[in-house]
Amino acid sequence: MKTVRVIAVVVLLATVMFGQDNFEQKTLFQKGTVLGGYGGPALSIGKLNGKYAVFTGGAGALVLNHRFIIGGAGYGLVNRIDISQEGTPEDSSRYLNMGYGGLELGYIIAPSQLVHIKVSSLFGVGGMGSHGYIDIWDEDYDENDFDVYQDVFFVLQPTVALELNVAKFCRLDVGATYRYTSGFDYKSLKTGDLDGLELKVAVNFGLF
Repeated sequence: MKTVRVIAVVVLLATVMFGQDNFEQKTLFQKGTVLGGYGGPALSIGKLNGKYAVFTGGAGALVLNHRFIIGGAGYGLVNRIDISQEGTPEDSSRYLNMGYGGLELGYIIAPSQLVHIKVSSLFGVGGMGSHGYIDIWDEDYDENDFDVYQDVFFVLQPTVALELNVAKFCRLDVGATYRYTSGFDYKSLKTGDLDGLELKVAVNFGLF
């Protein structure tokens, strides 16, 4: 009986002691977390399959405490890239269609400085396809011959940029990005042909 009383007293004291403790759970969005966001267009120029390529697209993201970036981005090839095998006649040439997008994570170093560094990486998937030479004025034109191949691929694209605070609501990024791809299969392209170093320029608007 005495033992039961002792246990009861210990439990009561423990309940009182821990009950007086202020419980504060740590979360991603703590009290005092500064939340912002931005979005804007982007342009990149580099080489694809040994030829100059131009990609356009854009990105949007949340910004935590002026530094941490969580968002998404997408880009598409806008100029014509010939992926025909050598010796292919012009009227049977094949040209590349390509686009990709995904999750983008990043970090802004010293964001209060006029010019600072921004690093990020895009993790996502893309699609590529080829189409034949098309002349819609040709009597033999057949729209069924347009798309001749399609496939998907995985993409990883890290970026390092210098960022300029143009205004409180506008920033200009100029940097270098490298696209890694894998998972596609096409007879005239091999692993690495869709990879490449590019010059990237972006303008973002929002609350930073």
